[in-house]
Amino acid sequence: MGTSNQSSLTSFGAARSFRRRTAWCWNVAPRIPITGEIHDQIQVDGIYVGSWCCLIAVAGEHVLGWQWCDAEKKAAWAALLGRFPAPRVVITDGGSGIAAAWSMSSATSAPT
Repeated sequence: MGTSNQSSLTSFGAARSFRRRTAWCWNVAPRIPITGEIHDQIQVDGIYVGSWCCLIAVAGEHVLGWQWCDAEKKAAWAALLGRFPAPRVVITDGGSGIAAAWSMSSATSAPT
């Protein structure tokens, strides 16, 4: 087909060249270090992006972790909450699965 069928040149060059030069950006996977710090309280919520859900745990201004899933369910919440020590309080909107996952998580990882 050639480049004549692609959109005209941009300030970055041809569209195909731009995509090739920036392809590495899609493989960047940010990592949040696990510190083991125990927080008094955390906030958790699920955010839907298209057909995917991103569960997020936040303590103050710091993101503790996130978990991609298809829906807010017990297994997904347990995977997220299992990454850090159980806090004293979890603030949530009561989305599905969080109560069961929290009781499971706090029973297995409660501070001593």
